[in-house]
Amino acid sequence: VHPSAEIDTDATFETNGTIAVGPDCRIREHVVIAPSGGRITIGENSLVNVFGTLLGHGSVDIGADVLIGPHTTIVAGNHTFDDPDTPIVQQEVASVGIEVRDDVWIGANCAVLDGVTLGTGSVVAAGSVVTESVPAYTVVGGAPAEQISEREEPPSS
Repeated sequence: VHPSAEIDTDATFETNGTIAVGPDCRIREHVVIAPSGGRITIGENSLVNVFGTLLGHGSVDIGADVLIGPHTTIVAGNHTFDDPDTPIVQQEVASVGIEVRDDVWIGANCAVLDGVTLGTGSVVAAGSVVTESVPAYTVVGGAPAEQISEREEPPSS
């Protein structure tokens, strides 16, 4: 955890994996960050708001300047359920990983599921369930999330 990061006292960091929190990040009250044997990285100047949950079975890589709204869950893993003779809890967890690129806003009460990449500058509307990757500068919403609009890309420097 970078020394300039603000971590509220009741945020929970589980130690069964790797966690890296960049400079000037804010991790708010009741956030749970649990790598579950994987890796979670949070880039510079990003915010995980109250009651956020990051589960990193595979990996969760969050870029810089990312806003994650309250009560949002990001889970880099899925239970398999192929064998009807074995309880689901005893079957494997498959994990591809999640990437949230720079300058992304994920609204309140969202779920971002394994295998998703949220492109640079994308926006996820409140209450959305993201099951597929989102292109850069695209606004999505709904359950499952679908494209609502596009944002203008900044001019290249």
